[in-house]
Amino acid sequence: MERVLVIGPLGAGKTTISRKLSELSGIPHIELDKLRLRKNGDAIPAEEWKKIEEELLAQDRWIFDGAGVADLAEQLVRADTVIVVHTARHRSFFQFVKREFFNWEQWIKWRWRALWVAWSFASLAMPRVWAIVEVNREKYGYKIVHLASHDMIAGYLERIEKEYTR
Repeated sequence: MERVLVIGPLGAGKTTISRKLSELSGIPHIELDKLRLRKNGDAIPAEEWKKIEEELLAQDRWIFDGAGVADLAEQLVRADTVIVVHTARHRSFFQFVKREFFNWEQWIKWRWRALWVAWSFASLAMPRVWAIVEVNREKYGYKIVHLASHDMIAGYLERIEKEYTR
C-alpha cells in the first residue's frame, strides 16, 4: 500500500481514514478537496488543476483523499489501493453539515450547492464511481476496500494499526 485513493461522499469519513493511514504508514496525505480551492474559496481552473494533479500523481507514495468523478480514471492508473467509503447517506450528510456549518464565509459562497451534492452523491454519483472502479480493477491491478459503515471503518483502521505497529 503505497498509493492509496480514498473516495466517497462528502462527510463519509475519507479525511479521517486518510489521516489515520498517513499517521500509521508515514505515507503523505493529500486532501484534494482543499487543494482544489484557492484561499478566497474559488475553484482552481481545470487546466491548472490538471497540472497540479499530474505532479501529485507522479510521486511514489501518496494517500489521495477526495477524488472527484471527473479525475477518477487518471488517479486509478497510479493507485495500488482504492478505499471506497460509502456509509449511510443521512449519516454522511449530517457529518458534512456539522463540519461545514461553522465555516460561514465558505458556506455562503458555495456550500448551498454542496448540500445538494452531499445529499445526492449516493444515488447519482456513486453508481458511476463504482462502475469506473470495477471496470478498471483488473486493468490496473489495484486492491479495493469497501467500507459501508462506521463499524467497518473502525474495524479496518484497527486492523491497519495492528499491521503497522507489529
